[in-house]
Amino acid sequence: MAHHLHTWDIRYDNPADASDNQLLFADTTTETKTYFADKLFRHFVFAVAINLGKRIEISAGYNHMRRAELAITEKKGMSGFRMVQVCTLNKFALHFSQSHYHIAGAYTEMGLSIQLNQLIGSGSKLSWAERYANQYH
Repeated sequence: MAHHLHTWDIRYDNPADASDNQLLFADTTTETKTYFADKLFRHFVFAVAINLGKRIEISAGYNHMRRAELAITEKKGMSGFRMVQVCTLNKFALHFSQSHYHIAGAYTEMGLSIQLNQLIGSGSKLSWAERYANQYH
C-alpha cells in the first residue's frame, strides 16, 4: 500500500539530530544527508497474506514510517511489524492481531465474528456471492 504520494518528504526533522561543531566560536555547521531510501520507504506499507486451507489465514505486515518514528535508536525491537491470524469455523471466525509500535509492548486485538443468520437459522442459506450470481447472470 502506498500513502502520502502527493508529498515527497514526510520524514520528521528532529532538531536533536542536528550536529554542531563548536570549539571556540559560535559557528555551527550541520551535516545535510539526503535520506533518499528512508524518504522512499516511508510511503509504503508491505503486507503478505497466506491462506492455509479453507479455514486458516495468516498475514504479516511492515510499516517503515511507524518503525522509523516510534522505535528507539538503540533497540528497535519489532516496531513497525504486524501479525494477524484468522481461524474460520462453521458459524464463527476468530481473529488475533498483534501490532508492534514500540519496544515497550505490542498492541493486541482479539475478535469474534458471528454469522447470525447461520447461528439462529434465519435468512437465506445462500452466501452473498451465490445470491448475487443468481440475481445477475
